[in-house]
Amino acid sequence: MSGYHFHLEFVSRGSGQSVVAKGAYHARAEFREERTGDKKDYTYKQDRPVWSGVFVDKDAPASFHQNESLLNEIDRREVRKDAQTALNITLALPEKLTDEERQRMLRDFGREEFSRKHLAAVAHIHRPSQKGDDRNHHAHILIATRTAGPQGFGEKFVTRENYSQHLKHWREKWAELGARYLEKAGHKLDADRWREGHRTLEQQRRAALERGDTAYAETLNREATRHRGPAVDAMERKGQQTERGNAYRDTLQQNGKIATLRQELAAVQSQIIQTQQQLNLARIDRLLAAVPREQVERVARQLENAQAQKQRPGINRSPLQPPGPAPQIRRPGEPSPADPWMAQRGGVERLSPAHLESARRSYDAWTLKHRYGFENYVSYVQRKWEEKPEQRERLIRAAERAERGTGGGGISKIFGSAVSAAQDKTVLDRAERRTMANERAASTRELRHTVLDRATRRTMENERAAGPRNTRDR
Repeated sequence: MSGYHFHLEFVSRGSGQSVVAKGAYHARAEFREERTGDKKDYTYKQDRPVWSGVFVDKDAPASFHQNESLLNEIDRREVRKDAQTALNITLALPEKLTDEERQRMLRDFGREEFSRKHLAAVAHIHRPSQKGDDRNHHAHILIATRTAGPQGFGEKFVTRENYSQHLKHWREKWAELGARYLEKAGHKLDADRWREGHRTLEQQRRAALERGDTAYAETLNREATRHRGPAVDAMERKGQQTERGNAYRDTLQQNGKIATLRQELAAVQSQIIQTQQQLNLARIDRLLAAVPREQVERVARQLENAQAQKQRPGINRSPLQPPGPAPQIRRPGEPSPADPWMAQRGGVERLSPAHLESARRSYDAWTLKHRYGFENYVSYVQRKWEEKPEQRERLIRAAERAERGTGGGGISKIFGSAVSAAQDKTVLDRAERRTMANERAASTRELRHTVLDRATRRTMENERAAGPRNTRDR
């Protein structure tokens, strides 16, 4: 339960469950069930709650404001022998927060979702078990299924028919509240993960990939486990195997096998890439062998001359290059080199060194740079420059402030902070394809240099083997 967790179930008298007994267990206390006269004693438990509280309307009767008496009022109100007396919630608390922050988080949730909606509830916070996961800070909440007011309990609020709606709402609210507290405490990555915790594993995985959290996304690529429940856990601790326990262990074993297969697949894919690179080099060697020797020697001499000319003082260009670039004629509407970097076109590859440095300073001060790469940022801003001409002056000022280090959120405020792949997928896809094309071009250049280096070495070896006869050629 180290991550997001929210489990809700009914307390059913027909199944032999008692809301008073559950309350005594959560409180590690001794309660008397007034309806039957039985005592529920759990004082022998050593793990006392860190915090306990009651959520109820301020105008409710006095007996509703105390733990034991409220639970007896809930039990007394339901008269059927198969009644669903209460709701039992077990939820995880973020382990990155302090005890005080976790208590404030639970109090905020109880006040907004129970007290202000005229529901009565009892809550307890527990620390992680000494024999379990040391991150397992959690809470138990017992909620009456009826509204509570000055006259006591009223109509049913939660039933079998609307159970799923309330569960969905409470799960979403708990995810939003936890993300807000984590973000306020400076744990941005954990906040992003917690915010999506109420969704399915596949939905969480897609969200993680969209924000670039690939390591977390890999942990979500698994089969979901089934909740065992306290009764099953108690039987398993006594050494008794249960159907749910066996299914839980089978799922964990299956997830372990899947993780091992993924690692093996990654190793095979890496080996395939290395083999392809070796085959490409061998193919290049065969092509070079088919090139006439004179042509290879001529190219090698040209490369040597170009390198020698470049190393001479005062000479900055190769003799293979033209004396200088031809004057460029700028078409109407095309950006000028004097315009800011966001007014240019073609992404990072078309930026001059000065524009590239300016864009890099602006990106370093951007509030969302932890989500998106530099090339995505440049492509996105340049596209918005074309789409929103009325915002250009504000964009220039925001970029200048970012470069001076006096503010990096202006660009996000102008074009919207939710710059995500889901909202602007076309831009990010184009940037990703451009990145892949650049990587392929870099790989091609590297192979070309390898070919030329081998041709040069082969020429020099041939000349040394030939002796003084080829001195004139050199």
